[in-house]
Amino acid sequence: RKMNKEKIILIGLIGTSDEKEGAEYSISELAELVKTTGGEVVSSFIIKKQSIDPAHIIGSGWMDTIKSEIENKNADAVVFDINNIKAVQYNNLEKYLDVKVLSRCDVILDIFAMRASSAEAKIQVELAQLNNMLPRIRGKGMVLSRLGGGIGTRGPGETKLETDRRHIQRKIHKLNESLKAIEKTRSLKRKSRENAVKIAVAGYTNAGKSSLVSLLSKKNLFVENRLFATLDSFTREVYISENKKVLLTDTVGFIRNLPATLVKAFRSTFEEIVFSDMVIHLIDSSNPNYVECIKTVDDELEEIGYMGKVIKVFNKTDLAGSELLHKIRIEYPDAVFCSVKDKTGIEAVKNAISI
Repeated sequence: RKMNKEKIILIGLIGTSDEKEGAEYSISELAELVKTTGGEVVSSFIIKKQSIDPAHIIGSGWMDTIKSEIENKNADAVVFDINNIKAVQYNNLEKYLDVKVLSRCDVILDIFAMRASSAEAKIQVELAQLNNMLPRIRGKGMVLSRLGGGIGTRGPGETKLETDRRHIQRKIHKLNESLKAIEKTRSLKRKSRENAVKIAVAGYTNAGKSSLVSLLSKKNLFVENRLFATLDSFTREVYISENKKVLLTDTVGFIRNLPATLVKAFRSTFEEIVFSDMVIHLIDSSNPNYVECIKTVDDELEEIGYMGKVIKVFNKTDLAGSELLHKIRIEYPDAVFCSVKDKTGIEAVKNAISI
């Protein structure tokens, strides 16, 4: 049964006009995320608001505007470009607008639920979903109205949970125990690889990390031009010269405003980065917002406590114009440039690794 695409309205919030450009970029990224979940964006608003309304996020004038837009476009849901919406706001908004209300975090979690393949990734996603859901459940026995299907309801959390807090907390506890067991196995595996040179490939989502790892290791990992194509960290052996072998790990993509619950949930995956001897920070050179993306990844690397060597590698040079490339080369004189798709610059990447 083919589901009709859910029609989605996006809402971004800014405090001052200076924030408009950043908000527009963030909304376009959110639109990509929604597309990845199979939804269709029918309209988007950027609302200037000095303070967030504690009851409805936006003021009553905007509420009416959005309500009539929902009716005009026959929309199924409204997604706010913010990570956290309070339980009371969800309830008030859904009651008034009469459609599902979601946050950026809900959409990202939904993609993660679609992509999780290993036992570990599934547990991590479910944990993040439950932690995300917990604040919305007040008192006992309130059933989540949103669990009717579509974006935000997929994955391990989609059964009609007996949504009383204690049940969820018990479940969270159990999942944490399972994760600990998996992490134990992981650290044993890591011990057995102790003598090898370990390199993690990190970067903004969709920079081409899996493609690079599969090209270098000649193994075809799941490679696709999609946001968050990889959730599990894969480690591959790569010969960078005849007798020099390194272990290359592909990691989950970073994204701006990655919700804290997710960073926490994927801590073990990010740990692969912390224990690496070197990080290849892969950047999409054709993305006009590359500076933002670089900053996001740098901040996250700092956040998870990585202190080692980072090599910046700009990928997708086949898609970037010569003007942009020239600008980047001046800004990042030590960076390496390659196109995994055209298989150019790969020797330069190997040379950078072998230093």
